[in-house]
Amino acid sequence: MVANYLKIAFRNFLRHKSFSLINTLGLAIGMPVCLLVILVVNGQRSLDQFQANKDRVFRVITRVTDTERGYTNDLATAPAPLAPLLKTDLPEVENEVRLCSFGSVVKYGDKIVRPEGFYAEKSFFTIFSFPLRAGNRNTALSKPFSAVLSAELGNRLFGDEDPIGRVLTLPYGDVVVTGVMDDLPEGERSHLRSDILVSFSTLQSLRNELSASLDPDRWESHTRFYQYLLLSNAGQAANVEAALPGILKGVERDDARYAYQCSLQPLTGIAFGPELVNQIGHVMEGTVLYIFLIVAFVIMVPVLFNYVSLTVARSLKRSKEVGIRKVLGAQRRHIVGQILFESMMVALLALIPAMLILNLLLPAFNNFQFTDYIGSGWISDWRVYAFFILFGVGAGLLAGIIPAGILSGMRPAATLRGLTRIRGFSGLTLRKAFLVVQFTLSLFFIILTTLFYRQVTYMLNADYGFDKEHVVSVRLQDVPYERFHNEAVRQAGVLDVSGASRIIGRANVFPELPIRSAKVSDPIRVVSFSVSESYLANLHFKLLAGRSFSRAYSTDSSEAIILNETAVRRLGFAGPAAAVGQVVTVGEQARMKIIGVTTDFHYARLQNPIDPVALRFDPKQFWYAAVRIAPNEMSTAMAGIEKVWKNVSGTMQPLQYEFMDEFILGAYNDMRDIVVFLAIIAGLAIAISCLGLLGMAIFSTETRVKEIGIRKVFGASSTAVVMLLSRDLVKLLTVAMGIVSILLWAFINFMFFERVAYRVELGAGIFLPGLILVVLLAFLTIGSQTIKASGTAEMQLQLTRN
Repeated sequence: MVANYLKIAFRNFLRHKSFSLINTLGLAIGMPVCLLVILVVNGQRSLDQFQANKDRVFRVITRVTDTERGYTNDLATAPAPLAPLLKTDLPEVENEVRLCSFGSVVKYGDKIVRPEGFYAEKSFFTIFSFPLRAGNRNTALSKPFSAVLSAELGNRLFGDEDPIGRVLTLPYGDVVVTGVMDDLPEGERSHLRSDILVSFSTLQSLRNELSASLDPDRWESHTRFYQYLLLSNAGQAANVEAALPGILKGVERDDARYAYQCSLQPLTGIAFGPELVNQIGHVMEGTVLYIFLIVAFVIMVPVLFNYVSLTVARSLKRSKEVGIRKVLGAQRRHIVGQILFESMMVALLALIPAMLILNLLLPAFNNFQFTDYIGSGWISDWRVYAFFILFGVGAGLLAGIIPAGILSGMRPAATLRGLTRIRGFSGLTLRKAFLVVQFTLSLFFIILTTLFYRQVTYMLNADYGFDKEHVVSVRLQDVPYERFHNEAVRQAGVLDVSGASRIIGRANVFPELPIRSAKVSDPIRVVSFSVSESYLANLHFKLLAGRSFSRAYSTDSSEAIILNETAVRRLGFAGPAAAVGQVVTVGEQARMKIIGVTTDFHYARLQNPIDPVALRFDPKQFWYAAVRIAPNEMSTAMAGIEKVWKNVSGTMQPLQYEFMDEFILGAYNDMRDIVVFLAIIAGLAIAISCLGLLGMAIFSTETRVKEIGIRKVFGASSTAVVMLLSRDLVKLLTVAMGIVSILLWAFINFMFFERVAYRVELGAGIFLPGLILVVLLAFLTIGSQTIKASGTAEMQLQLTRN
């Protein structure tokens, strides 16, 4: 039976080459998004599956509320001392391990690297099953100043040398290599990717030398400590979670600013879990997965309906074949089996070009980290291809079930007389509703792509209130600003050097201060950062009144402040000139004099409104140097800066710098990625819509050939016939445009763009290109079929006359 099905399907495929090609191409266009979802799900579900204790390991995650500022964040970390306390107080906790993010450079000989990794407690290799190539699992991380390296980092630093016992230099001292991790088995992945693990006792020994956020005994250290519990039984997670509020409530803390709500997250549930601010590893949140499932559904449903529409349209030609087979004794299940087999064959054939399209699209998704979500070993993973084949079979069954039902249900007498219409596929039916949906999707994605592109272009070319071109931001690390400044400013091509505590134009998180004036009853909160005396001139800020900071005034470092226009207005002053010389209260008691007022400028991304800003002069806070370089001397100046850095920093800290314009440009990578993604989806939606129109055109012309012939006899031109058969197209486009207008209005005002403070003006230039493109493609698609049908009808009439 299967051989017979295959033979008939192959003959039908060859007999109707164009029809079969259109169906195959239609499925191939829609499948890549679904295949991408399969890759993502397979890649994410494989995370940490090799861990022997995977079902008993839980991560502690935290909802932190800042009671002073009133904001809440969901973190993948927890208060630093929590895990040991849980192990002590709760018998359900068999063991625990704390990890703290590691951000130092490592030196061996003349090689300096900045690896990713963690400070890890000695229980790390007890709870997790990472293989060790060398070293003892039980003692590798037990002593202070010991480290375990990945095999890749070991090869980079030591080559063929044995790493065990080698000494690595860190900024705060030396560590001894006590172990080397082996590569994970092929196809296995973990969210805990690390190049180096430094013993947690090292961090405890350096408690007084490192920042407060790295203090393992401080409850307010809740942003960098990842904590995992090994429970004696997986079912005890609910008991531990129930005990967490009481344990947190009973803790005595010096600072009650933060309120904590902790919960447990299964190790195998980290992938597709909730969105967390400081997530580690290449983990996709559940919300992102849902978005892609919706996109895949939105793309695939019209594709399947197009297949149904084309197949049903062609079934008018196959009705006599079905009738003859039924007369010869074929049962309904045989007809159903044949149609379903053909649709599955087409779907499986479509998998080949779909996988090629997927391979072409994957590089475009690199900025979205899809290759990290998927993993690099999927090409050799047989499970992926098995899932692809199952998806192809499923898509074929879904595509063929309606045509199979229609064709197998035809009565032999009716099919042998010939059909001119099929119930449910004429008039204002489901097919036209789907075409409206397809037009709506095409227009929506095209217009949205245009809108995002215009918005990104607008943001990149906007006036930030300062000159960001030809400025290099150097991270000073532990180098004193004065020392770097004095040498760098003498280098060829360097026009000026100034200091600052932040790089402006991109970051959204800045320190805030309450400021009060005699003009307003309540204090206002202002964004505050420190700049040097030449900073405003170096970055070409415009001073509206007053002066900049100066070392000639000894009180500038303690009593002077510069505000922007918005801060002056919020503090109740009549204007910049009126504000200069006034005294304001900063914080609780500090009284400072306003010495200058700048124009408003964008210290953060343009999605954010301009807030009140206060500039202060505190050389101790200069973590960055802004180096302005002559436009035509970039290479000379950068060579000089490299030389200066080696002189002032020694050999331990490599130079870290960013061009300010590129740094600000990077703030909009997410929006540029959205443009690329929307453009791809828009292209797929247009192709699907055109195929849907092709199905409609074929269906209409198949059922109206005689009508077209009669109109031609009475003198109708081909253009008139095309316009007649395209009337429905105009109606559908009108309905689609109305729906798109409502959707865009809702999206702009209630979803993404309502959170964008500075956005492009909406106009005909955003809407018309997409509309013209869709209308043009639609008329070309449907026009080609109606002209072809007009010629066929005229030929048939000529043969009848003869």
